[in-house]
Amino acid sequence: PLREALLAAVRVINRIAGGPSRGVAFDIWGEATRDRELGRLATARLGAVRDRFVDAARRAVASGELPASLDAAQVGTALFAACVPGYYTLRMTVDGTAPEAYVDGLLAGAGARPR
Repeated sequence: PLREALLAAVRVINRIAGGPSRGVAFDIWGEATRDRELGRLATARLGAVRDRFVDAARRAVASGELPASLDAAQVGTALFAACVPGYYTLRMTVDGTAPEAYVDGLLAGAGARPR
């Protein structure tokens, strides 16, 4: 189910945000805008992660978990942005929103139906 896939991703981000290298992603993302080689590497790695979110959204649309009227590529890309840089930024700057509450809010906004 989409909820479980998103929850797994957000839990990884939650661990990273609380770990010994917390905050380093901001440094990498910033440097990737200035260093072409690092930028290519970051684009490839993050693009591959984004593609997994798009695949999860496609499966959710096909199973009826997400409305059929949604464009799975757009939804998957938005979920990637919300779950990876979005949740990371939230955890590092604003508060300690629990992964479950965060994912449930995202799914409610997307009009997901429970499985």
